[in-house]
Amino acid sequence: MLVTFGVGLSPSAPLRTFISANPDEKVYSESATLLWSTGDEVIKHMFSRGTYLEFELPALLVFLVIYFPLACWSAGATISSGLVVPMLLIGSVYGRIVGVLMVKIFGSDPAGQGEWVDPGVFALIGAASFFGGVSRLTMSLTVIMVEITNEVRLLLPIMTSIMVAKWVADNATHSLYHAQIEQKCIPFLDFNLNTQMSMELFTAHDVAKSPVIILEEIHNVHELAKILISCPHNAFPVVHHAQNPKERSDLLSRPLHGLVQASVLRQLLSREELYRTSDAMNDHHSRGEIPLLRFEDISDFEARFMNQNESDQTDTLNHLANDEAGVHANKFIDLAPYINTSATAVQQTYSLDRTYILFRSLGLRHLVVVDQHNRPTGIITRKDLMGFKIEEKLEAVIEKVKSGESASSGAAATPKHDDGVEMQDTSGSGQQHLNPAYDADA
Repeated sequence: MLVTFGVGLSPSAPLRTFISANPDEKVYSESATLLWSTGDEVIKHMFSRGTYLEFELPALLVFLVIYFPLACWSAGATISSGLVVPMLLIGSVYGRIVGVLMVKIFGSDPAGQGEWVDPGVFALIGAASFFGGVSRLTMSLTVIMVEITNEVRLLLPIMTSIMVAKWVADNATHSLYHAQIEQKCIPFLDFNLNTQMSMELFTAHDVAKSPVIILEEIHNVHELAKILISCPHNAFPVVHHAQNPKERSDLLSRPLHGLVQASVLRQLLSREELYRTSDAMNDHHSRGEIPLLRFEDISDFEARFMNQNESDQTDTLNHLANDEAGVHANKFIDLAPYINTSATAVQQTYSLDRTYILFRSLGLRHLVVVDQHNRPTGIITRKDLMGFKIEEKLEAVIEKVKSGESASSGAAATPKHDDGVEMQDTSGSGQQHLNPAYDADA
């Protein structure tokens, strides 16, 4: 049917509507008004009061079926599209549908007060509930909805609908913004980790990457380039330089000195004037003459490095890594001035639950796990603390413990009293700690 623009149905409702182009018919088109109007205009139509017959159920249902999938598609596509207006619009449409059903069941305005079952009120409550369920906003959304509608009398139903929607959504899935973060593979740590396992029963060592790649305070240029090519980590633990040649082969036996970022290592490898031979590094006077990089130099280099082509980024590293017998094979770099000696580290017996809280509260990117002698035994990144990653690693720990128990059960029988009755656990805890280190600390 041909449509044309028309004015509102009454002077008190100056909203754009659509009517038939035939001057003899002048038929108002509900579907055209919903489908051809802008989003904010449709929201105003939904919120309008005293317009019981403006939209019937068929037009609202058809619009909801068409608009909802398109809104979901546009929200996930790589185009510039908003989320606020679609959320308010979808919620107001299904709220209006409930309001129209209530009008058909109970009638409209029986007391003559103008406050009886009004589809516009249900549209407002529906918009607030859908917005709250998708975004998980609570108090701020309640204030916004009351301010944009100037309906203080509806504060309680708006607040109730938002809280119920948030409670239902939290028990079903993540918020829309959290889902988009996961879609982009960004390691976002939620406030509460949704896992079926109690993380107090496990330790930081259970989820840490081990064995960890460790650098020496004075490191070989060739080996350093190979590490940066093969390992995508953004930082590496560093240990003290050993003067004794026998101790240099075992980096794991030395205590942690700090962390150094991979961006700093790339900057150091790009400056050949910083290279020194092994003898020069052992000489304190020659080592003190090595020029130092400023913080501005490292920041500018990282910005230029990120803007370079991927092939150009690895040219220098590949040249150094492949130069096994060349001039760079016996060259070393002093990492001591660029080590973060205040990097956070935890014991390997530290509680996994408290490790997660510490990592998220401090906004860390790396967390070194050390043993009782402060020797690095592993490293934890944000990806290691994602929910699915933690469950995979903890399930492996459980299977390892179960296999160990089954192997030891054949060698030792269950202790019994003299009367032949098996001994029972009388501690009253009701829990079995799956990590022996936790039992030792407890």
